[in-house]
Formats: sequence, structure tokens, C-alpha cells
Amino acid sequence: MGRSQGASPFLRALLRPGGVASKISGALDSGLHSRRYDFAMNSIGTCPLGETSNQGITARTRNSCCSSPAAMCFWFVASLVAWGLLSLIGIYWNPTRAFSATTIYLAMAAGCGANWRKNRTLHCGITAPLFLIAGLISLLSETHVISVDTGLVWPFMVISVGVAFLVEWRYAGRSE
Repeated sequence: MGRSQGASPFLRALLRPGGVASKISGALDSGLHSRRYDFAMNSIGTCPLGETSNQGITARTRNSCCSSPAAMCFWFVASLVAWGLLSLIGIYWNPTRAFSATTIYLAMAAGCGANWRKNRTLHCGITAPLFLIAGLISLLSETHVISVDTGLVWPFMVISVGVAFLVEWRYAGRSE
């Protein structure tokens, strides 16, 4: 029995070759390419991922790119999962309660880190460390290790994210 037999018409359309699932999978492909190097580490040329060469060492290289709807969806899901896990910890440890700035910053840092690793969106490479630092500052402030006016962190982060998007739109290659 095939995977789509007995399924609803919606599921058959979703799972068929060339269907929505394969389009989403293709959109999430990050465009990873291999670049062949000789032993002197001089670039010989590029070849599609999966091609091998017996001329030298094959190293993977990735370029950063602009955001795509699939990359934004991936970021949202990764951030939501991280937020959920941190919120569960917040049941037992108050600084990571569901709607604290610490939880939100750290969840956004996790989403950006995952998005940078998978899709190489440039703004995530810039903002992931900033969200992580903001989350740690907020955590240290909430646990009274340091005294920081956390009201100043939000405007800094909004401006930083805006600048990161401007840098991405200006300098990163467009996603295909």
C-alpha cells in the first residue's frame, strides 16, 4: 500500500512528487555547494553538491543570502520551540517564565542561530549573538547579579535588527 493510498485528497496532493511538501523542502534547501581544493588550498572550481573529485580535497562553502518566506517560517518554528522549552523551565525557575524578556530574547537567539546554520540568512548571523547577549543581560538583571535598566535593551535590539535587515538587503545575495 503506497503512502498516499487511503489518504484524503488534500494529503495526496501534499505528498505527491512536485507537491507542496517537495516545494517546501526545495525552498528550505540552502544552496550548499562544494568547492574543490588542491592540496595547496588553491581553489580549482565549484561543482554541485554530491559530486566528488579525485583531484583534491572537497570542502563545503556556503554564502549568506537574503530572507525567504521558507527561512522566515523556519525561524518562527525554531523560535517557538525554544520559547516553549524555556517556558517549561520557567514553571520551575521564575527568570524564564513564558513572557519574560529573558525567555523571548533567548528564544529569538535560538531561532536566529538555527536559521543562520540552516539557511544562512545574513541578518540572523548578525542578530543571533545580539539576542543571546541581550538574553544573558536580561537574565543577569532578573537574578540581581547585575543592575541594568532593561528598558534600554529593547530599543537597542529593535534598532540592531533594523540595521541587520538593511545590511542584508544591501549586501547579501538574493535567495533563489
